Amino acid sequence: GGGAALEARRLRPHRLPLLGKRARRCRRDVEDGKSGILIKPSVNPMEGDSSQPSNRGKWWKKDASAIHFVPQITIVSLPSLGQLMKIEPSPVVLKIKNPSHKAVGVRLRPADPTDPRVAAHAPCR
Repeated sequence: GGGAALEARRLRPHRLPLLGKRARRCRRDVEDGKSGILIKPSVNPMEGDSSQPSNRGKWWKKDASAIHFVPQITIVSLPSLGQLMKIEPSPVVLKIKNPSHKAVGVRLRPADPTDPRVAAHAPCR
């Protein structure tokens, strides 16, 4: 009867609504007058089909623009295990490289011992 026709209608594929591309910027950067990093997601993942010579491999295009702005921080030396066993400050040497031609501020602060991502170890006795 009518119930079978209703079930058959549910089994048919449904058309999905089309979604347009949206550009997103970091609001804080825009408010500060910086350009921000622009992200435009692709509507169709096969856009830029490699079988078409004009759009070859476009969806694999990597945007590595952040490497020109974000400072690179490298740990040069850490305290020895013996120094860490003492309950006193120990030296850590960091190398900070600024890839930008503008002044960049970097703030370092002590870890919060209540943060679950920080493993606090007491010295063995």
